[in-house]
Amino acid sequence: MIPTLVALILGGSRIVMSVQSALAYQRVEQLATMSHDVTGLTASLEGERDQTLQYIGEGPAGRAGMLAHDAASGAALNLQLVHQDQNLTSPWIVKVRADAAAIGSRYPAQVQADARSIGNVLKLLPTLRRSTTTTQLPQTQVVTQYSAMIDQLLAIDDTIALDSGDQALNNDVRSLNLVSLIAEEASQDRGLLAYAFAQDGIVNPQVLSAVTAAKAEENANIAEYNRVATPAQVSLFNSSVSGNLADFANNYELQAIQYGQKGRPLSLDSTTSNEWYGAMTTGTIGGIDAVQQKLVATTISRASTLRRQAILTAIGVGAAVLIVLLLAPLLIKVVGRSITTRQANGS
Repeated sequence: MIPTLVALILGGSRIVMSVQSALAYQRVEQLATMSHDVTGLTASLEGERDQTLQYIGEGPAGRAGMLAHDAASGAALNLQLVHQDQNLTSPWIVKVRADAAAIGSRYPAQVQADARSIGNVLKLLPTLRRSTTTTQLPQTQVVTQYSAMIDQLLAIDDTIALDSGDQALNNDVRSLNLVSLIAEEASQDRGLLAYAFAQDGIVNPQVLSAVTAAKAEENANIAEYNRVATPAQVSLFNSSVSGNLADFANNYELQAIQYGQKGRPLSLDSTTSNEWYGAMTTGTIGGIDAVQQKLVATTISRASTLRRQAILTAIGVGAAVLIVLLLAPLLIKVVGRSITTRQANGS
């Protein structure tokens, strides 16, 4: 009886722990899936912001021409490019809002707060879009306001493994968060220099300062990623963010910064705004986005594997307890007969 009771208590405790782990990893898996959608949304927001900055930099052929109601400037056509990027963002907004709405009370408080924040911040997007295209909002403020929104969206990455005790999963999530930050900082450079190349003059000092600050933060986060990521993840980043276009983008950027520091106009540089934007988008940022998607997939896969393992553990322990329960009456009967026999022989 005593071994049976001990088996029931220990087995039941292990089953409860395994079920709790399975539910925790199920939440992690759902958050990782949400992170995939958030990554898609932030990439689209970065695209529409950077296209808007290029539009602002085009002067009479951009926002200034629209505000001056100059129909002959071609500004309306360039504004359509901005609207196209905004339209590409809309499906991601729908997905992320649905993901955030599914975060209920069974999630940690921090996750619930981040989900509510996502819903609230997306409500501000229409106003931000109008202010960037229909007012004289400075280009650096365009970057700041979009970046604040993107940072709030990316905060969900920090909470993916909040109630997970798996070290490998925690490392994957940390690496993912760093790559998301690197992508945002590279995108800031893309937008700011798209503005500067479109202006085709001396680089605005505020723009130059913002570019160098974003580049410094990007380099710091790359160094941190190289420290915490696995060797395979480091190799993935290095191989993905490489190639001729990435090299072109890096050279264009270094040249523009040097021109800005020397007070030389970018009209002396043969690089056009479209060349810079294309090389940065397809080369550098495209490579970073590929790393992001790979890390998200790895996180989802790891959480799914851990959830299945917890379920199998619960089933295995439950089966063992059931076997003990089935054998217990037989064992008790055998022991009882043995005792009775001994008593009879003793008498």
